Amino acid sequence: MNLAEIDIIGEPKNMEPKKHAQMIRAEIIDSDNSLGFAVKIEGTIIDEDHEIIHQFYDLYVYHKNIVSQTSQLQ
Repeated sequence: MNLAEIDIIGEPKNMEPKKHAQMIRAEIIDSDNSLGFAVKIEGTIIDEDHEIIHQFYDLYVYHKNIVSQTSQLQ
């Protein structure tokens, strides 16, 4: 098994603005809701679990899969 430690710093850049004009940065932060996380976008924190699943389904699935995979490694 190969493990790598990655440090991500700085603000992500949109390298293809014509294709991704509506792209915005979303940050996953800890929360006490049933999902265990909230979404922070441009200073607004969305903490309602049903709203996160409905409006940010791709982010929810991605986070759920990453958390389950990393918890299996520990």
